[in-house]
Amino acid sequence: MLRPCRRPLVCWMLVLFAVAALLGLAEPAAAAEGRLTGQVTDGAANPLAGVAVELIDPGAATVVGRGMTDDAGRYQVRASTGTYDVRVTPPASSGFATTVVGAFAVGTDSTLDVVLARSDAELVVLSGVARDRGGAPLPQPTSVHLYPTGAGLAPAASLTGRAATGCGSSVARPTS
Repeated sequence: MLRPCRRPLVCWMLVLFAVAALLGLAEPAAAAEGRLTGQVTDGAANPLAGVAVELIDPGAATVVGRGMTDDAGRYQVRASTGTYDVRVTPPASSGFATTVVGAFAVGTDSTLDVVLARSDAELVVLSGVARDRGGAPLPQPTSVHLYPTGAGLAPAASLTGRAATGCGSSVARPTS
């Protein structure tokens, strides 16, 4: 048997809250804000200014965040945390090729440094999971440097980033 409510105002507030929740009027929790920062350079580690960096929702193919590199090649893009394709587009007259890093996990403070290749060079696209000799994914942050066979110690290309799974893609120029 139900007892009468001794505080009618409190009872009505509880009833209204329950109805709002059932109708979906209660505000959902906001997604955490993510931030992607980094630097865009050429193969000789020179910073590249005026490069557009965009976060693309792979399911909808829409741009959800956009930034531009400064004179030091540094950029910052804000969007909700999640996994995005990162499109790096240099100015058309720069001679560098657009690069897409697929399925990059953007957290509350993620870093992705990108080395752009010349657009007139033959390009090789690298993609996968960086692993140690035992086969386990490398801890974060991960840096992968590609060295040409028979050359000095300067890397031909580099990919540095902090992704939840150690996954990433980069573009490198062949050296032979």
